[in-house]
This record gives sequence, C-alpha cells and structure tokens, in this order.
Amino acid sequence: MFTSGSTGRPKGVVHSQTSLLAMMDNMADCVDLSPDDRFLVSEPMSNASGCVHAL
Repeated sequence: MFTSGSTGRPKGVVHSQTSLLAMMDNMADCVDLSPDDRFLVSEPMSNASGCVHAL
C-alpha cells in the first residue's frame, strides 16, 4: 500500500496479512459486525481504505 503523500511523495508501506486482519477484527468489533451483516464498499480497490473495507 502507499501513503497519501500529503507531506511529499507517496511512500510504499509494507503490511502483513496478520496486521491487516487484526485491524479488520478491531474495526468489526467497534461497529458490532457479525458474519450475517452486509455493507457497500464505495471506495475504489486502488485505495487502501477500499481494500480494507472490502476484506
């Protein structure tokens, strides 16, 4: 993934599958999601938030 580049050029950031899954678990806990819930991902998959929300 790449940073937004708000303070200069975008930089590549390495994430592990473990770190992404941990972040998604935390997000799901914050909004009380269950496996039966569905939602629309409106961000493009080229954006970090689109990738994370889709997972």
